Amino acid sequence: MLLREISNRNRARFSDFCLRVCSSTCWVSLEVESPTDHDQGQTQAGARDKLRIFVIEVARRRLWVGVVAGILGGGLYLLSQWHRHSPESVLMPTPIPTPTVAPTAIVASPTTILVTPTAPLASTPQPTPIASSNAPAASPQPTRDPFEDGMHRVLEASGSGFLELRGELTKTEKATRPYPLFRLRKIYEGAFIFGGAYAAQLEEVYYSNANQPAYNYHLYFQESSDKGPRYDDLRGRLDMMLRDFVHTSGTGYDAWAGSDARGTAVLLTDRDVLGSVEVKVHVEFPKPQW
Repeated sequence: MLLREISNRNRARFSDFCLRVCSSTCWVSLEVESPTDHDQGQTQAGARDKLRIFVIEVARRRLWVGVVAGILGGGLYLLSQWHRHSPESVLMPTPIPTPTVAPTAIVASPTTILVTPTAPLASTPQPTPIASSNAPAASPQPTRDPFEDGMHRVLEASGSGFLELRGELTKTEKATRPYPLFRLRKIYEGAFIFGGAYAAQLEEVYYSNANQPAYNYHLYFQESSDKGPRYDDLRGRLDMMLRDFVHTSGTGYDAWAGSDARGTAVLLTDRDVLGSVEVKVHVEFPKPQW
């Protein structure tokens, strides 16, 4: 567009220039050829000859100006056409190369197939067998005996001299007679009471000058009014528990002796404490355990 506007402006200026040249030429010719005052006396024939010569000269000059104007106009036209049809590489700016974008891989998402769940076929109901009235009823699980569980714990604690069952020290006794039953005895409260007992006691006894103690854990049960059922019940339970022990009995007592190195023994009696049935677990050691 800019080149076209420049071409149009040049063409207009050239046309104006040609008109000025033609007008000045005619004006000069008229000045040169016009008759002066001293020539007025010439003949009429000479005047016609000069007029003819003038007309021919003017026509010749105009023809030359026209040829020049035509040549220049054609050149301007060709120049404008050349600018109009010039290749785009000259008129247009050089395009900036666009970076090539690598094609993005399209990952096809897996097609989800909806499967309508089909209800399972109803199974043919099987006849429920009727329990026979002659079938034996399920026997209930036997309940554990608290007295038996407690005695097992006491027997296990005898390996340490009943240390975990020892309570507060309540009494210390030393021999004063000439023939004492023991040299030294310490009495502690029993910390474990079970199976219907109302009290417990722990003894640490030294029978001789040798430093070999015996440990006795006592359990006291309230004697029944007829002095029979409580003792007999405890004897039956101990007899079932201590089947591996040697059982001996006498008036007012029953004893079960083991065969281990500690000399474990269990004594049941109703003679030591009035109104009570006593169960005593006895062990001996070559040296003190506490």
